This record gives sequence, structure tokens and C-alpha cells, in this order.
Amino acid sequence: MAFRRNKAKYSRRKAFQKRGRERNTQRFFQPNLERPRRSSSPLGARAYVIVGLVVIVAIVYLVFFSSIFRIKRVFVQNNDKVSENEIADIVAEKYNTRAALIFPGDNILFFNTDRAAKHIQENQPLVQQASFKKEFPDILRVKVREREIAALWQEKESLYFLGSDGVITKEASFLDAETRNWPVILNNQPRGSVVGEEVTTSRIVNFVKKLNENFEGKIDKKITTFILPSAKAAEVHAQTENGPLVYFSLDQDVFDQLDNLKLVLSSEIKSQNPEYIDLRVARWVYYK
Repeated sequence: MAFRRNKAKYSRRKAFQKRGRERNTQRFFQPNLERPRRSSSPLGARAYVIVGLVVIVAIVYLVFFSSIFRIKRVFVQNNDKVSENEIADIVAEKYNTRAALIFPGDNILFFNTDRAAKHIQENQPLVQQASFKKEFPDILRVKVREREIAALWQEKESLYFLGSDGVITKEASFLDAETRNWPVILNNQPRGSVVGEEVTTSRIVNFVKKLNENFEGKIDKKITTFILPSAKAAEVHAQTENGPLVYFSLDQDVFDQLDNLKLVLSSEIKSQNPEYIDLRVARWVYYK
């Protein structure tokens, strides 16, 4: 028995299959709709380079050649014996040098504060220590610690102020010795000392200072001169006013030696006029 094909149904199915093939074709073969990239313009790149160079040149000029960062003022703190102008002049001597052989010495950005502090200490012995603080764009603040004047150092006809650390700070006059109560230390081996030189030890200077402050109250006599057998000796000789030369030891306590001296002067040799009294050996006193 033969069957007839339903033409209407077959036509609809064929049309549906055709539309499906068209959709698949559209899905897998869509055209590239991206816009083509434009090539960068050489004029734009050149403009960026020019702007960058201008910025670099401006920074270099600002840092190296403009006066904005040039040091204009120097303020000094804690100075008593040294004037602010004197410190400022010493600092200004470093302006002529160049940091790393390139950077200007007076530019606050490159100013070497450690070298400047050392330069102050080397050229002004009254300054024991110096430190710097930068205040941008053009101010330097210098904080100094001055040496304490503890004694006068005498070599023949020359007289100097002596710091507590044994460094000669500056020249003095014999009027200074008369008007102030500084002890005078006589160097028995003069060798032409200069300002800024360490001529003795802080131990000797402090011993002399302590002895000078307490001698008159304990003994009721004055010391006119302290004499050093050598610049770094372990003993000090004290010439008393209208009295004997007294030998003191740095290894013995100052007050113990003064007590021994007082005892001897008030009892054993009260009526004598000895040439010297030797206190350098503990618990013993020698005199002549």
C-alpha cells in the first residue's frame, strides 16, 4: 500500500531547516567590526620628550644655580666667649668648597654639617663641640659647647687660657691672672705651645683646680703658682706665698694630702721655715 507524502508538512520542515542553517552561518561567520588602531603621532611623542627635558632643566637650575637654597643666615646658640659673627665667618669658609667636587658648598641641600662642625673646632679652640640644624630653605643654626676655662698656662713670658681638657684656647695677659682667681700652671719644660694644642691632661687640670679651690680654706695660705715637672706627670708642685714648695701626688686624694699638710704645719714644723714639703707618699710627710 503506497503512502502519499504530506506536501504541506514536508514544506514547513524544509523551511525550518533552512532557517536553522542560516542562523548557524550567522553565528560562526560574524564579520570583524573592530575599528582599526590609529598609529601614534611622532609629534605627540616629541612633545612629551620636550616637556620632560624642560622639567629636568628647571629642577637643575632650581637646585644648582638659583639662590633659593643658598645659605643666607647663620644663627649661633649657647655662645658666650665666642661671637656669633666669628662662628659665621668660620662656617662661611666652607662655602667655597664643593661637596663631592660638584655641588656648591653654600647650598643647604648639600652642605656637609659634620665637616663644618669639625672645621669650627679646629679653627676656634674655645669651641669644644658644635652641631648643626638646617632650616629650609636658607638658614643654618649652630649649637656650640664652649670649653670651660680652668687655669692659665705659662711658658716663660707667654700666658694662655687653658681649658679643663688641657687644650690651650687663646692667649691671655698677666692682667687676667691678677684680676681672676684662675690657677697659674707653669710648664717647667717650655716647648713653644700654640693655641689649640693639648698641652697637658684633664686629670692634671682638674686636680689643680680642686687643689686651688680648697687650699686657702684648709691651710690659710695662698698658692702663687702650680709647677709641672712634665706636661703629663703624676705629680704637681705648689709654690705657696711666702712659704714652702709643696709636692702633691695625683694618685692620692686631695683632701687627705691637705689634712696631712695642715697637721705638719700646725705641729711638727710650726716654728720652722722648710724649703719644701713632700706629700707624695701615702701616710708619710717629708720636709727639708
